[in-house]
Amino acid sequence: MSMVMSHIAWLTVRDITILLGVSEGTVRGWIREQRLTATFFGGRIGYRISDRNLQKFLRRSTERQG
Repeated sequence: MSMVMSHIAWLTVRDITILLGVSEGTVRGWIREQRLTATFFGGRIGYRISDRNLQKFLRRSTERQG
């Protein structure tokens, strides 16, 4: 029997700023407004955004524009 492990890629706030060309303040605002779902890991680690949640955010954003 084969066991499939799910893999979650976690992105930092900075990763998102680079990918989308926006400021850290903008990304943190989206998180604060609950537009972008993020998990807080505490202390120096801070927020992480799963690749799945980023895709959901981008999909909703393009639907709003279109």
